Amino acid sequence: GGQGIRFMQSINFPLPSMNFSTRHFALSSRLISNIDIGLPDGMVQLLMVGNSEDLFLDIEEFIILSQEVGVSYSHSFSGFSGGLTLKYLLGLFYMGMESISSTSVTTDPSGINGNPQYMIQQAIGGGGIGLDVGITTDEFNDGYRMGLSIINLIGSIKWSQDHFMRTALENSMANTLGDNYLRPNEFMLVNF
Repeated sequence: GGQGIRFMQSINFPLPSMNFSTRHFALSSRLISNIDIGLPDGMVQLLMVGNSEDLFLDIEEFIILSQEVGVSYSHSFSGFSGGLTLKYLLGLFYMGMESISSTSVTTDPSGINGNPQYMIQQAIGGGGIGLDVGITTDEFNDGYRMGLSIINLIGSIKWSQDHFMRTALENSMANTLGDNYLRPNEFMLVNF
């Protein structure tokens, strides 16, 4: 099977009052939203081809909202420039869903048979660090440059229940999500 149909969105929104640079240094801040959702390959096959003997409904979805604040330094060398950014990553929200058992279902004229299981988890509030590095050539005669960068060379967010973001958002999230709200370190098991 394949990946099915995936819808991926990434929005990077710079926060204007928090971005400035001078000489070799810069301070930057941006809000980041990453969403990866879709239909599993088995569902696409069912919709496009119809019933087959076995369908695999391997579902993996996630939504991450975060903010990063970075301090950058760059230096020019003969023919190229290099730089690095050390970032603080503020995890605002995470929600993910993944398969935890056999995702195989069998379809026949009597219905759909199988028992795929999925785990849903969420996290509010976390922190971590990240490191970006990059190099770029000086401008060529035709006005072009070439560059290479590695984003989040070391980058991770540790989601924790005692983080100040969780404390600030806990009540509003619980009221908004109602029975679908997951407490810290709580998972939801979904059976189909």
